[in-house]
Amino acid sequence: MTAQFAVLVSDRGIKRERRAALLARQIEHDVCQRRWPVGTIFASQQELIQRYCVGTDCLRDAIRILEFNGVGRMRPGPGGGLLVSRPSINLPVASVVGHFQVIWESGDGVARREIQGARLTVAALAARICCQDKKAKDDGGDQWRWAMPKELRASSRFVVAMADVTADPFLQLASRSLLTLGHLFGESADQLSGKATRDNQELFSNLSEAIIAADADGAAFHAKCLVDQLEHSDPSRETKMSDPFLSEGSPLNRSRVGQLVRLIATEINTGAFGKEKILGAEAVLAERYVAALSTVRQALAVLEDAGVVAVRRGRSNGWFACEPSLELPLRQVRNYLASSQMDPVQAQRLIELIRKEPAQASKNAIFKILLLALESYATLSVTELSFARH
Repeated sequence: MTAQFAVLVSDRGIKRERRAALLARQIEHDVCQRRWPVGTIFASQQELIQRYCVGTDCLRDAIRILEFNGVGRMRPGPGGGLLVSRPSINLPVASVVGHFQVIWESGDGVARREIQGARLTVAALAARICCQDKKAKDDGGDQWRWAMPKELRASSRFVVAMADVTADPFLQLASRSLLTLGHLFGESADQLSGKATRDNQELFSNLSEAIIAADADGAAFHAKCLVDQLEHSDPSRETKMSDPFLSEGSPLNRSRVGQLVRLIATEINTGAFGKEKILGAEAVLAERYVAALSTVRQALAVLEDAGVVAVRRGRSNGWFACEPSLELPLRQVRNYLASSQMDPVQAQRLIELIRKEPAQASKNAIFKILLLALESYATLSVTELSFARH
């Protein structure tokens, strides 16, 4: 337990929901230090209470937050405790997409040209990394071609397929975030036909030859050309995004707390609480949703940790919706990279490759978030994450 957390947890002025959020983040930090041991028991309930000097209620709320973030869940019975899990890639993807949904709702919007700009960067990075893949070059291109089925060479999933070839967790996450954003903006996953398809095959052949020859600059160029060719929908057409607040893989979806989290988040986004977005007191929310007060408190703890709501004390006390924050997507992306055991040195090399890309990569609204999360992860020391090879 860090000294900072020990001081905070002893402060009786901190309300329980905030204390639970602090506890959840401390446990996340400690799981990172243990190399994110997926499938193992981190500690029993009693050990967690004693280690972090908290009560049962606070721990229960913290566990809900950890479930939401895909860090772990409580296994009941003898030998049970906090079971460490690997966050689904759907969690950070939904968080990144959800951030732009809130921005869109507030009138700031994200243009499809930014999606395409970020996609070009990811494709170029994937091509450069593929050039370093010794197996792909030694096999005379067979490994590369088998990993890229014919139908994917002419679809919007091309960048996702390229990222999967690299097996780089950051590029896999980035490509799926862009794919989801693209679909929400009305892009089609259908194949092109006729001359466009023949052009794609020629561009793909050029890309394959550059990768086999380990021509990183040439591969990056041809990858961008191919992605440009695949961008065939009307750039002026933009549509609102649907609510991806909780991904389908979230453990919370199976509980009443998770259902309430989704319901409150949806009603905030659809304007059910008015322009002021005042939710009211916990008792009012319990009556509104016909839920137990303890269930409402756990749901609010999850939403507060996500930066969606906050509480105001005083005459006009109660809960209200917050402005969109980067805190949740940054944390969930970082957790996913840590659980994937991505070497921070590898992350730093990727950052250096990104910096070699044209200036628009650093100015792209979508890629800024992804790059910020990668930089945050890379700053974690190899010693702290215990990823160093002995």
